[in-house]
Amino acid sequence: MYACFLEACPLNIADVRSLGFVIDSFFIKLFKTDNINTVRFCQIQFGYQLLSIIIPSRTDSFLNKLVRLRSPYYMRPWHVNKTKDTTRPQG
Repeated sequence: MYACFLEACPLNIADVRSLGFVIDSFFIKLFKTDNINTVRFCQIQFGYQLLSIIIPSRTDSFLNKLVRLRSPYYMRPWHVNKTKDTTRPQG
């Protein structure tokens, strides 16, 4: 339901609220109601989590993966081994 790669974008509180408004508007039209409490109840029943909870969690996960990928432990062998010409993978 969420756009891909939101966790990689720097979002401020106003951006998160704007995206939340769009999603709330979708649920209001989907359930044909103007009552936000009804919308929240339906969101809970369908397992929807608020963007203010999901985005920080996904951002933390993204940054942790990025740090691990930049770690020398995860680098490809031809980048780490400088003793012989291994600039290209064997194959």
